[in-house]
Amino acid sequence: MGDHEQGGGRHVASLVPLSAIRGRHPDDLNEGLDPRADAAHPSRGKHAFEWWYFDARFDDGHTFAGTIQPGEPQVYLHINTPSGEQMDIRVDHPRDQYSASLESCDVSCAGSSVRGEYPAYDVHMEGDGVEVTLRFESLLPGWVRGNGEIVIGGYGDPQSFGWCVAQPRARVAGTIAYGGAVHEVSGEGYHDHNWGDFSYPKYLSHWHWGRIHRPDMTLVFADIATTKACGQVHFPILLVARGERLAFETYEMEWTYGDYELDEQGLQAYPRRVAFTFAERDVSGRLSFSPKQVLETDDLLRDAGVPHWLEGTIGRTYAQPVYFRLDSTYEGEVRFGDEAVPIAGDTIIEYMVFTLRRGQEPGDGVYRHALHPPALARLHNGE
Repeated sequence: MGDHEQGGGRHVASLVPLSAIRGRHPDDLNEGLDPRADAAHPSRGKHAFEWWYFDARFDDGHTFAGTIQPGEPQVYLHINTPSGEQMDIRVDHPRDQYSASLESCDVSCAGSSVRGEYPAYDVHMEGDGVEVTLRFESLLPGWVRGNGEIVIGGYGDPQSFGWCVAQPRARVAGTIAYGGAVHEVSGEGYHDHNWGDFSYPKYLSHWHWGRIHRPDMTLVFADIATTKACGQVHFPILLVARGERLAFETYEMEWTYGDYELDEQGLQAYPRRVAFTFAERDVSGRLSFSPKQVLETDDLLRDAGVPHWLEGTIGRTYAQPVYFRLDSTYEGEVRFGDEAVPIAGDTIIEYMVFTLRRGQEPGDGVYRHALHPPALARLHNGE
């Protein structure tokens, strides 16, 4: 709230309410999502970004991921076929062919669109001879922490990073058309929405994101690692649902990584060993992941138009930004009081690198939690 002199020197103090840090009661978690949380969050800043993301895994072996984003409007689709073929479609459109509502998710970009609010969203994306038409029906309420934003940067120039999980889990059905054939598909999926206005390379080093869908439980999780400009700290977050209700949320996590390996293109290293633990109130658990296949490797320097002859120099000297989607096994348990629920299976996790050099392994083995500098850690522990 302010600062004062102490002991002949200048002492700076901050007050952080624990209600802004600790997870909410399940009844509060299940109140539902304001449709405006999934509406457009436009910004005029030079680093403004936004996208609406949908993905699904289908019973016949197809997988789908797609986004629509403004700025220089773009529709992006990634499809894995049951035979192992991968399709990456990225289509740019004029700005006058993009529109988005400020009241709900209602986004159009040329012939593609995403529209809806709880409990259903309709997705149509097309480009380069591929057409996806899907309906996402919510199996859980939407979720957001506060207004969905965290502040990045200094007090004199605060910048926002927003995340809204409109559909932590959804039943998905529709069609995927390519190569002259139309495939009827059904399965389960997910929808979230990101926005903000800051320079990724300045503030973000890398992140992990993923989710687990089990018959009795759903987990959505992320770990955002910052650069030196933000103290090289991590901002982790977790949501757990049981059945048709959201049950638990927390920032109280610690992640570990290891066994880094270069991808087949030699662009960037990704961890072959990922794990996290969490504990708050009477809920705790641990999970470990072992990526077994790279489903997608997106070279962001190439996407930005950097010449091939220059990319290696930039990647080795400054940064090699790459996006990975990793098919992974997982195992662990979640404890609700005295009840221990073991879980194991397969899922997809995402590893996004912004400012690591080619092949660089991040960190020094110390997990620096953004919310636990020494003074706040003592407050949190009741000292």
